[in-house]
Parts: sequence; C-alpha cells; structure tokens
Amino acid sequence: MKKAQPGTVIHGSMRTEDLIHIFMATLKVHRHPSWLKFYNENIKTIKAIQENDFIPQELDMEANDFLMEDLFPAMDELSPKNHFFGSHPGNGSDYGYWPLDD
Repeated sequence: MKKAQPGTVIHGSMRTEDLIHIFMATLKVHRHPSWLKFYNENIKTIKAIQENDFIPQELDMEANDFLMEDLFPAMDELSPKNHFFGSHPGNGSDYGYWPLDD
C-alpha cells in the first residue's frame, strides 16, 4: 500500500455519492488492502452510484455508514507522514491530506 500525496482528493462536493466514488477510486489506486472487501460488501450502493449517480433512499443509511465507518478511516491510513485525511480546515468541501498542526 503506497501513501497518498498531500493535498486535495476531491473539492467542491459533500455528496455521499461523490465521496464514495472518489474515495473508492483512491483506495484502489493506492492498493489499500480493504478495497476489494469494501467493494464486495457494498456492491449495491456502488452499482447504484455508477448507474444512476445517486443513492436510492433504501440504501442511504447503509451508504452513510459505509462512508463514515469504513472509507474515512481507510483513507486516513493512506496519510503521508505528519498529515491527516479529512476536510480542509478552511474549506469543508475540500477533502484531502493536510499537515498536522504542531
């Protein structure tokens, strides 16, 4: 598993659909060991996003749990040294890898 580069991963969207799509692509590119497991366990949600660009209401809670409980921690595991993964301290719709405060 290779570490991510500092900076933006996705900017200008806080939609669960967009975040799941980009985070899954990032995990795949960086060869995160849980990528395939996440894909298989959340196939309905991922396929709905790919086919319709939205999450059906019946999958909304599941998608939010997947994003918060699985994807955010996995993305943080890719953080370069002395960085964290999350929203930019000055812009809540800019997700990426930012330096830790001293």
